[in-house]
Amino acid sequence: MYRIYILIFALFLSSNILRAQDTRRYIFGDEFKKSIRFNFKRVQNFIVVDIKLENTLSTKFIFDTGSEFTLLLKKEMAYLLGMDYFKQVFLYGSDLSQQISAFISRNAEMNIDNKLIVRSNVLVLEQDFLHLDEMLGMQIDGILGANIFNRYVLHINNQKNYIEFIKKEHFQPDRKFETIPLTIHRSKPYFVSSIRSAGNNQELKFLIDSGSAIPLLIYNNTLSHLDLPETLVPGNLGIGLGGPLEGHLGKIEEFYFGKYLFTDMVTSFQELNIDSIGHLPLNRNGLIGNSMLSRFDVYIDYPGSMLYVKPNKKYNERFRFDRSGLNLIATGVNFNHIIVQKVMPGSPADEAGIKAGDVIHRFQRLPVFFYNLNSIIYKLGGKKGKKVRLTLLRNDEKIKTEFRLRSLFDHPVRLEEKSTIHNSSSTY
Repeated sequence: MYRIYILIFALFLSSNILRAQDTRRYIFGDEFKKSIRFNFKRVQNFIVVDIKLENTLSTKFIFDTGSEFTLLLKKEMAYLLGMDYFKQVFLYGSDLSQQISAFISRNAEMNIDNKLIVRSNVLVLEQDFLHLDEMLGMQIDGILGANIFNRYVLHINNQKNYIEFIKKEHFQPDRKFETIPLTIHRSKPYFVSSIRSAGNNQELKFLIDSGSAIPLLIYNNTLSHLDLPETLVPGNLGIGLGGPLEGHLGKIEEFYFGKYLFTDMVTSFQELNIDSIGHLPLNRNGLIGNSMLSRFDVYIDYPGSMLYVKPNKKYNERFRFDRSGLNLIATGVNFNHIIVQKVMPGSPADEAGIKAGDVIHRFQRLPVFFYNLNSIIYKLGGKKGKKVRLTLLRNDEKIKTEFRLRSLFDHPVRLEEKSTIHNSSSTY
């Protein structure tokens, strides 16, 4: 679903201190001869791995190539486990407009899927600004960043749902894979690709971000000129450390991922707060996320600065996007309390009279506990014309309503709204 992406723009005021104190040590990770692999679960196009903290507490982390460091979102867990705090540092939210306080916890022990035990520094957020539990409808405790795997060749098998760390000296690339040169900066992988938008071609630099659920995002004001698609839909692109991320959706004519061409590509467009960037280096024009990456078998060769991709069985599947206009969250002990957080104006849900704050009581005539947030969101990205029947709770009143799914591009932004979307600025 396009409605969520996580982007940890890990620029720290004290990042040199963090690196100097990083005492990463593999307890038995370095004993494997060639490689080690562990399984993951896919939830709304996020990669979720099981990690036992301090050999005591079972947690779930999002696997994120777009984050330089590993983060623990819940400070209470650090207190509970008696994790050591070394120093306070600051990082920026994904829109670069807000500083977030965090603390360095030294030598945290992480047991990944009972396969790999690592001791490494972890950043503990002073507050859980992301609230990913509500957004994904399941327990999410942290983000596993590149400081854990950046010395290896990283293999993400999106068909069998496993991740593999391969020692560079034992990696032999398959000739069947497309080879794409990378730039590795602050342990994060970038590549250059071309797009075609509004009839014009342009080369852009993208971050490969497995911590993002969307297929493609472009920062439209990081370029001297960018022709925006004719039809744009305003919307909430997701959540970042600084809060909700507002932007637009539009279709570009072409996007190349290596030699692989994607046409009529639904793309997210976001504006960064230029005035707040100041001295911070912005070295990309956008990102590609798991909705795109999941269609490939992926090797990220960090030591060799190279990307290898080969299409899998998901390659020709359509990209699923919300066709309802509903933004949902899940609360409660078992995350079975499904609440409407936001309704897109002019969408099928809006026309059906659904309002923010409504609670879903029945979905498709069944009690909502027969579903979870992930399954409901999946169904809201179904075929055009599919009828959705809901019973809502609003101020203790039950309200029955229904609507049919359709493309949200049937209702583009008005011209006066579009004129406020900048498509040119200084080049970074």
